[in-house]
Amino acid sequence: MNKYFKVMFCLVLCLGIISIVSLPMASCEEGMQAMEESISGNVTAVDEEMPAMEESIPESVIAGEVSSVDLDNSTITLKVVEDEATQVYAEKTVIVNDATMISKAEATAGIADLVVGDNATVAYTEDSDGEMVATFVTVSQ
Repeated sequence: MNKYFKVMFCLVLCLGIISIVSLPMASCEEGMQAMEESISGNVTAVDEEMPAMEESIPESVIAGEVSSVDLDNSTITLKVVEDEATQVYAEKTVIVNDATMISKAEATAGIADLVVGDNATVAYTEDSDGEMVATFVTVSQ
């Protein structure tokens, strides 16, 4: 009879330990599942916002020396290298509008602050007429 009680005691003890260990694991698995659902919900929200963000990303970037600034027409013209091997340059005219962000010497500037000879990098998009419209102009010293 004594052996019987020892075997029963061991079985009850083992079942108790197993149930105690498996309880936190179940809640941990439920927590992981809830977290995964939350993350996948957030990814969907971000994906829905992406098309609007993509429209604001500049299509192209050019860099060169400012060769003219036309305040009347709100344009700047850059002398850019088309072929570095042959040193062929091209003149690229870019429209500057109220939405264009201009920085010069790490400070906010306007089109009137640009001068011939400045080295500028211009991020731009093309409008429906195929004209380059600057979104950012950065002048390096």
